Amino acid sequence: MSISFRWNDLLSDPCPSDVGVGQGSALSPILSNLAIAPILHVFSLSLPGPTHLAISLHENVGNLRDRYATLHALFRAAGFLLEDDKLELMHFPLPRTETTFPPFRWQPIPGGPTRIYLPNTIWRYLGFYFDRFLTFRHHIKYYATRALSTVRSYPLLGNANRGLSPLHKRQLYISCVLPLLTYGMRLWFNPHKAQTTLLKPFRTAQAAAAKWILGTFRTSPHGGMDVLAGLLPIRLHLRKLYKRSHLRVALLPSSHILKCALPPPNPDFPHAPTSFTYSPILRSLPTRTQPLPLNFIASSLTSDIPAEDFLPEHAECRPGDRLVDTFPDSFIFHTSHPKKSSNLFNQWLEQFRDGLSLLRNDDTVLYAFSDGSVLPNKRNRAAAAYRAYRGQQELYRKSISCGRTTSYDAELQGLFLALHYLTSQDATAIYLFCDNESALTSLFDTRLHASQMLSVLACRKARAWLEADPNRTIHLSWCPGHADIEQNEQVDVDAKTAATTTPPSPSSHMRMLGNKSPQKPQRSGNTLRTRCLTAATDFLQTTGCESTLRARRPRSRTNRRVSHAILPEREPALQLVSTHSSPDDTSSRHAPTTSVPDSSSCTAGSLSSGALLAFLIKIKTTLRTRARGVR
Repeated sequence: MSISFRWNDLLSDPCPSDVGVGQGSALSPILSNLAIAPILHVFSLSLPGPTHLAISLHENVGNLRDRYATLHALFRAAGFLLEDDKLELMHFPLPRTETTFPPFRWQPIPGGPTRIYLPNTIWRYLGFYFDRFLTFRHHIKYYATRALSTVRSYPLLGNANRGLSPLHKRQLYISCVLPLLTYGMRLWFNPHKAQTTLLKPFRTAQAAAAKWILGTFRTSPHGGMDVLAGLLPIRLHLRKLYKRSHLRVALLPSSHILKCALPPPNPDFPHAPTSFTYSPILRSLPTRTQPLPLNFIASSLTSDIPAEDFLPEHAECRPGDRLVDTFPDSFIFHTSHPKKSSNLFNQWLEQFRDGLSLLRNDDTVLYAFSDGSVLPNKRNRAAAAYRAYRGQQELYRKSISCGRTTSYDAELQGLFLALHYLTSQDATAIYLFCDNESALTSLFDTRLHASQMLSVLACRKARAWLEADPNRTIHLSWCPGHADIEQNEQVDVDAKTAATTTPPSPSSHMRMLGNKSPQKPQRSGNTLRTRCLTAATDFLQTTGCESTLRARRPRSRTNRRVSHAILPEREPALQLVSTHSSPDDTSSRHAPTTSVPDSSSCTAGSLSSGALLAFLIKIKTTLRTRARGVR
């Protein structure tokens, strides 16, 4: 027997082949599927009708016998042999409906002996253990026992005096035991039910691991050990895996075999939300007579803390369709450099200065320096700034307030603003300089991270700019801070000045929630409206637009009602204003021109009318909710 291989239009010479593929070869399942696909197709055509549930288990066994006889004859006619020794029978009855489970009788050869297959109580398939009523107790007990046995063998690797450190013990448990413990959790985990009995073996295994990591006593409380060992409670960990699995399926391409096998979505049920809001969990703590330490932390948080929204199912987040996947050759990262304490750093700095001088002599290239500044002594007030250049000419400069946030988010904000301006200009290449490597690598990374919305907006702006000319490139370069680089020092001064003089934004980042001091609830409807409109201003500033607030003063103190917080149509409470500051222009604001945003007042692609409408509706809903609370 000979065999030939074809790759597109190329066909290899025939070569002798006396044996099949090797054991465990990747070609084996492909060839077997190609061989049995016609048989299964004919078998599906021979079925009398769609599969339905039998009235009783005895009727179901009879249907199985007839269909298996048809399948056995088709395989025998095609030259295949089915091994009857590997047959297994498993009944899945409805709860409290069947008490007897009939066996399966099969006669391979007409007139020959009859084989009897007794039904199993546990069925193992691909490492999953199924019982008759799909309770998965045996599956959970099996893997919890394996994980517990593995953990109890780990003390041979070290104890409290010698061996592995607690950090390495924790890493060993997370990488080797936790995946074994949660194997197959998609089959049985339900985030809407407590499942306390099912999770008890898991908690026992994790408690044993925490005791080994910390070297504590047997009577130590489980929850305290999880906190000290840095282990997520087992239910929260399962919930995290559950959400990740849903995101992975949702981000698969439409032609993926898994999506093709899934049933079509039911139009009677609403679609799953496309954004997840991670609000503080501390607010749902129960109130007790003696508050826990976490209750004191929760009491220091105000009720109007904004949560950060994420878009895990956005079009820019789909693998294969991401910006870096669509234009892999258009992004060049210059982030590798020696340490500042190294002897090679001065040589690298000279090369960096030479490359920067070449950019100053090239008028076809745009480049910008951005920076973010945080003032810890002023409750983490932050600001971002950037300066754009073409050759030796400074084109544009801007600095905005970022509210209470971290240095990473302020740096990412400055990079996005610089990209937002540079993509509106005509150039063959764009260079972005920043002294924060994490912000540079996260600018076009649309996975879940802090300020993911900025990464999504940056990808949208860069995609439109690259689609206009695929030969364009975007360079992201790390610039050392405080190294006597004139442009970087200037933008650093701009950011610090903006953080000092610009009024702070009322929005706060999720990382800084724990540092916020308790505040009294607002009682004035006009104050609530002013705060919401200020939040809208900061949102529009994030996308490149600036706004002016004109809140009408209440006529009398008795007429100051929360119901007036809803924006009336006759009052232009929010007016969008386009600002273009330049080195020669000393004014930072212009007079308002219109109360409706259009393509001229906002930068292209920064904020769609639908997003603005949704945001204003959200403000209106918030004001109504606050009004009911005040009343």
